Amino acid sequence: MREYIKRNIEKELEKVANGFPVVMVTGARQVGKSTLLAHLEEITNQKINKVSLDDLKTRKQAIEDPEIFINSLETPVIIDEFQYAPDILSYIKIVVDNARLKSFKEEGIKHNGLYFLTGSQPFDTMKNITESLAGRVGLLDLYGLSLREIYGFENEGIFLPDLEILKKKKQINKMTLARSI
Repeated sequence: MREYIKRNIEKELEKVANGFPVVMVTGARQVGKSTLLAHLEEITNQKINKVSLDDLKTRKQAIEDPEIFINSLETPVIIDEFQYAPDILSYIKIVVDNARLKSFKEEGIKHNGLYFLTGSQPFDTMKNITESLAGRVGLLDLYGLSLREIYGFENEGIFLPDLEILKKKKQINKMTLARSI
């Protein structure tokens, strides 16, 4: 088994999971969406269930009766390749709205970080999720591994340029890096 490579987006994923009931991680095929979310248990120190709609039997259940499918899942849950059964979004919305309502009435009811969805990013899929789950979903786009991730460099200031942080970064010898690849 290959060693997990820490992703730059992990801290952002944790923030989004704490701020939204649904987290959607999109990206091209084979960039590590499923691997990142599988690693989420370690990041958050909680048990997270997982289903994949790549599995034809599971996909058939989700398509034929999305309500029963969603209600049968114990949250938090990762639903990998959700785009194969887009009708589940309406039922996720209902569960999220009920959890939010319950959390307002009762203390200690969790309503963020319930569903983690992965999928490719066709326009129709993104339009569907933003319409179905408006105000309930945090969207993250995952790209292929960067050299900083591959070589295990810290990620300070990678998303927001900060001149002071950039000045502190260690310069990499380009020749060494080129030979390593």
